[in-house]
Amino acid sequence: MLKQLYQLQLIETKERHELEKQQKSNEFQQLRKVKADFTHQKDSYLQLEQEIAALDEQLASFPAQMAELEEKISAENAAIYDGSVVNAKELAAREAQIAALTEKLHELQSLESLYVGEREQKKGAAGEIKKQMAHDYQEFNSLKVQVQQMQAEAKERLEEMEQQKKELEAAIPADELAWYESVKNKCGGTPVAMLNADHVCSGCHTIVPPITFKRTSMGQQTICENCGRTLFVEE
Repeated sequence: MLKQLYQLQLIETKERHELEKQQKSNEFQQLRKVKADFTHQKDSYLQLEQEIAALDEQLASFPAQMAELEEKISAENAAIYDGSVVNAKELAAREAQIAALTEKLHELQSLESLYVGEREQKKGAAGEIKKQMAHDYQEFNSLKVQVQQMQAEAKERLEEMEQQKKELEAAIPADELAWYESVKNKCGGTPVAMLNADHVCSGCHTIVPPITFKRTSMGQQTICENCGRTLFVEE
């Protein structure tokens, strides 16, 4: 019965390797990387869009602010030349006010120019990210088709293994199956090991003592002293 359990174990090991092979395949790893890169780029693109919108909102307020300052400067100049100013002290105050307003206007104009440049820079960066996203999206779809094909082929192999398992399990007594299920996780899913003619344990690849090999050959229940797996002898 150990031989059948060993065969069941081999199938389950193949199933695990099949699933691991999918996860470790270059196509699957590349698909995950492209997806992660795309998600990162999307976040960066959305962040840039928010920053551009904030700059647009700020720039939209500049014309009104500058028009207000220009209107105040014109009013101060008009007051100087229309005879409203009656003494040197008032003239100096008007000129100081004009200078302050003019400086503020220049600062606002410089800030506007700075914001325009920053907006254009961010728009350029957003455009580049958008191009890269389009490229990555095409690559993602191409890789996705390859991975789906691999998964479909793996599914067929797994279904075939599952059928083999069912046939084996049907031939194994319930108590033997229950024992197998209860101990297999203790040995990494492989509780049964086969001894070949050279007395080598298939589980840990060490040579067992001659007495262990002899007892196993006689049908006695034995375990590998190195790895703890239950042994049987290869016929």
